[in-house]
Amino acid sequence: MSKKAPASGDERIFKDDYYMTPATQRRHPRDVLTFGSRWSFYLTYFSVVFRLFLKARKDKMSYEYYTKVSYEILHGVETHRGKVELEGLDKVLASDQNFVLIGNHVSSLEAQTLAAILNTKTVAFVMKESLLTTPFFGHIMRNANPIPVGRKNPMDDLKSVMEKGSEYLAKGYSVIIFPQGTRCPVFDPAEFNKLGVRLALRAGVPCVPVALKTDFWGRGKILKGFGPTCPEKTVHFAFGDPIVPHGKGKDAHEAVLSFIIEKLKLWGFPVKED
Repeated sequence: MSKKAPASGDERIFKDDYYMTPATQRRHPRDVLTFGSRWSFYLTYFSVVFRLFLKARKDKMSYEYYTKVSYEILHGVETHRGKVELEGLDKVLASDQNFVLIGNHVSSLEAQTLAAILNTKTVAFVMKESLLTTPFFGHIMRNANPIPVGRKNPMDDLKSVMEKGSEYLAKGYSVIIFPQGTRCPVFDPAEFNKLGVRLALRAGVPCVPVALKTDFWGRGKILKGFGPTCPEKTVHFAFGDPIVPHGKGKDAHEAVLSFIIEKLKLWGFPVKED
């Protein structure tokens, strides 16, 4: 998939600047029959992943197919009693510009669905290098426009993001980066590095802050990646105004942080104070 040219002219999945799950959304019959078990949602998720795996193994996973089935995961939240709110979509989708999108990281739901939300743009993800070699998932990740980082040597990670990220941006892709590096139940500004802003500076493109609250997908005690689902927790994706970084990017970094912190506090997500 990474060899294909960026998608263009495709119809947006979410056509307006704002979206909220309608009150008339029907519940999945399986969710009813299993009395709201988390595994009903995860069955929807695994069915998507399995189809992607089959395509990726045969090198037939097109970007259009990837975004289409990724949407099924997000819609799966809605059919399992969750609510989804998207805001600021036009700030990214109404422009032909490509961006560096910089967001906080809460759960796997973000990486699994952002490509569908932004389906008229082709995106590349900065991701943990070990994901590319895991059984089953590795086939998919290697076909999902990865920018791998090892998280062992910061200088090697910086070089990889700067070089491969710049290459993708020069080809018209947008790049998504989670500077925290790992999923965090509390947002700590001190752990939110400037890597995304530095990439935008190097490539000469704007950066867009992305505030995320996806704790519908909970953390498990044994299987951390497959914890309980929490329908009472609304899923939020909010995109801020594009920011053109200047100088060393300090002002841009602070603006990204300010947007994310403001949204998280509004949504009741914990933020670590100084």
